[in-house]
Amino acid sequence: DLLKCHAAGFVYSVGMPAAVAASSAKALEIMRREPERVRRQQANSQYFTAKAKAAGLECGTAWGYGVIPVYIGETIKTLQVAQKLFEAGINAFPILPPGVPERTARLRFFINAGHEQSELDHTVATLARLVLAG
Repeated sequence: DLLKCHAAGFVYSVGMPAAVAASSAKALEIMRREPERVRRQQANSQYFTAKAKAAGLECGTAWGYGVIPVYIGETIKTLQVAQKLFEAGINAFPILPPGVPERTARLRFFINAGHEQSELDHTVATLARLVLAG
């Protein structure tokens, strides 16, 4: 009872909604039944990470699995790049202070098995042009 009332992990957590639990269980079932999806997602993520690094973009210590950060640094520039990407049909989620330390604002790219290499190439080229151009 003491832990339930005072431990941050209990005080600030909520139970998982049934719909989230059901969809998570179904996703795990599909992953086990179709492991090629997992391999393709991992290959796409590693491809994107390698292309981004080769283009001169900063991905930090990203391993190349699923969620790939690209560090921009300045908050305003990160928001501007995210908006320009969105206008170009590319959705990248900006992560800004106070969620991350000052001067480490970044974009997060969620890579999945359905992405084509041409899409990943286009994204990296567009991103590099926006970030590295000044």
